[in-house]
Amino acid sequence: MPEAHENAVAAVPRARSMRRTNPSKVGLRTNKPPRENMHAEGRGPCLAFDNDSLERGRGGGFVAELRDVTDKTFSTEVLESALPVLVDFWGDHCAACRQISPILRDLADTYDGRVRIVKVHAAENPSTSARYAIRAMPTVLVFSGGEVVGQLVGARPKAAFVEAIGRVL
Repeated sequence: MPEAHENAVAAVPRARSMRRTNPSKVGLRTNKPPRENMHAEGRGPCLAFDNDSLERGRGGGFVAELRDVTDKTFSTEVLESALPVLVDFWGDHCAACRQISPILRDLADTYDGRVRIVKVHAAENPSTSARYAIRAMPTVLVFSGGEVVGQLVGARPKAAFVEAIGRVL
């Protein structure tokens, strides 16, 4: 009887997730880092950034990175700012947030010195998100003199953001 039981177990096929395949044949990731992340001398992964790794804007110049603002820094960075401020409330899971991010970086570069554009991670900064009743992402609030003077919800074209900036300049 024990022999029959052993044969029955051996005849059961392995589950699909347990099959071993060659990653290079099925296009899965391997442990090797991508070639563009290697040092020029071939000494392993490159962890430093250089000017070539920065994103370039349409005019060929470097695009500004948006400054992260937290619950602790919101009042000094936004409410007490002498310049008008666009605040992008975003989230990791939000595809529309990733869609407008290059637009906002480009506008931060274009309006540098006239308007500040910052971002607030809504989930990591619940106090600020609750204070301004952020229910959908992305939500972009326009502040002037510490007061909300405009709001854009959802993915919008660049022209909508330019128009919002034009109203506060």
